[in-house]
Amino acid sequence: MAGPASSPDDDAVTRPPPGGRDWTRLGLWPWAVLAVALAATLAATARVHQLMQARHATATQIAIEDQAAEVESRLGAYLALLHATRAFVGAQGQALSARSFRDFIAGIQVTRHYPGIQGIGYSPRVATGRTVEFEAAARRDVEPNFRLFPPGEREWTFGILYLEPLDARNMAALGYDMYSEPVRADAMARARDTGTAALTGRVILKQEIDEAKAAGFLLYVPHYGPGAQPQTVEERRRRLHAFVYAPFRAPDFFRGGRGGTSGRATLQRVYAGPAAQPDLLLYEATGGRGHAVTAERTLALHGQTWTLQFAVAPPRQGDAAQTLATATGGLVISVLLFLLVRSLLEARRATEQSARAERRQRELAESLLASERAARQGAEEQQALMARQVQFGEMLVGIVSHDLRNPVNVILLNTQLLQRSGLPPPLARSVERIEEACRMSLALIRDLLDFTQARLGSGIRIRPAPGDLMAIVTKAVEELEALNPARRVRVQASGDGAGRWDADRVAQVVFNLVSNALVYGRPDTEVTVDIRAGAAGAVLSVHNFGDPIPPELHASIFEPLRQGGGQQGGGARNIGLGLYIVSKIVEAHGGRIDVVSSAAEGTTFRVELPRSAS
Repeated sequence: MAGPASSPDDDAVTRPPPGGRDWTRLGLWPWAVLAVALAATLAATARVHQLMQARHATATQIAIEDQAAEVESRLGAYLALLHATRAFVGAQGQALSARSFRDFIAGIQVTRHYPGIQGIGYSPRVATGRTVEFEAAARRDVEPNFRLFPPGEREWTFGILYLEPLDARNMAALGYDMYSEPVRADAMARARDTGTAALTGRVILKQEIDEAKAAGFLLYVPHYGPGAQPQTVEERRRRLHAFVYAPFRAPDFFRGGRGGTSGRATLQRVYAGPAAQPDLLLYEATGGRGHAVTAERTLALHGQTWTLQFAVAPPRQGDAAQTLATATGGLVISVLLFLLVRSLLEARRATEQSARAERRQRELAESLLASERAARQGAEEQQALMARQVQFGEMLVGIVSHDLRNPVNVILLNTQLLQRSGLPPPLARSVERIEEACRMSLALIRDLLDFTQARLGSGIRIRPAPGDLMAIVTKAVEELEALNPARRVRVQASGDGAGRWDADRVAQVVFNLVSNALVYGRPDTEVTVDIRAGAAGAVLSVHNFGDPIPPELHASIFEPLRQGGGQQGGGARNIGLGLYIVSKIVEAHGGRIDVVSSAAEGTTFRVELPRSAS
């Protein structure tokens, strides 16, 4: 007897695609997905590495600009101090004396509020031929042994008359004609002709009385006497009366701020010029000789250009850790995608096998229509095949879940190690998010393993031991409250909670029921956990207000891959196994679970447990 003709659907199942290659049959799709995912991981890791390098460069530049701005800011503060002193000198006029100048500077508390400055000085112009008269007046007002030096008549002479605070260093500079030295004279001439402040180049101050002499610099402000400020160079030269100035020892000035460092960049050297010439070296940090200079910045300051050199710190370990975390996360995701596609491919193969088996069954039924026994046997064979396929799928879920637990635990361990290494706050928050994802993955894997164990016939195993049910429930609730600080869970307990329970499994029941209540309950209401222990056992109830579970779902809500609905928990992350596993744990203890839900009364899950688990 001829067999029936095959249908177009049958041909579609078995017919190879054009070209003669079926990637599904060859098993290449998982490897192709893995290759693409690894390529994306490599690209993402390279991009993160570039971003970390760019962030390091930006942070370094900010640190350098911050230190340069601090130098400018401090010089600005000292210039404001000189302007205030010039105003005081102008207000005193002919009444200006050593005592009044000393009292004014003492009131400012220069050494306390302005670190790095050597003092504030006043240097009047000494007219040609008036040197003897100037010295005599200074001996009466300032110091009996006052003298103007170096000796000799010059067109422009400016002797230091007042210099406060008058310590041993500043005493050595009294009477010095600063215009006699070319570097100082250049700055004084600029200040005189422009009417603005002027900064000198590198000099050795007269205050350097020790054998080891440090480099320094001076800042000058011209004083033209009473009246309006002169507007022309000729008028400025004619009316120039004196200079108010400040000498600085370079080491004191540069160490008087924040120490020349901001973590990312350390100030190593400063040159009083537009280039790093050894004879212009103004400051070198302690231990700075031999340090590699990797960044340079120039500053234009009151007619002078300074060159600042910095040693830049290498990128922080946290940047490398973030790159490593990106690579690790991408690798994990790539492996998960590979496993998922492979599972889907196996499912498709199983579907094809089922379709082919169904076709064979239909052909057998049509050819042996007269034999009821043959038809029944074919149906039994088909049912057995489907059962094996279901069992295979459930075993596959269990195997994959078990194998995934080890790499996820490795990632979790590494995140915990990273958290103990003192990461910066932004990177620490990223590691915390990785740890949270790992813990959620472990919970999902545990549910899948429990589901597989329950479905394969052995049931969920429990290990009863003496314990206090009240303490087990309270501890689980406290952990949930720590994870949900914005929500409140109220625990009510009565009776004696002593009995034989599997503490971990009971806590799993509480954790699942209370978590669902928090997710699906209204955020503005509390969740109530009620424990009532009697002679034979205990009743645990978890209640919340929120959208009710539809009545048609009450009978099937404890089946796998079912959810109870509700809008408050629309964003919950679950796969519908929680209540199924809860019911199996309760059954393993010899108990029972049910649910009551309505819009008026809310939703209550009620668990009855015997005092001694079977």
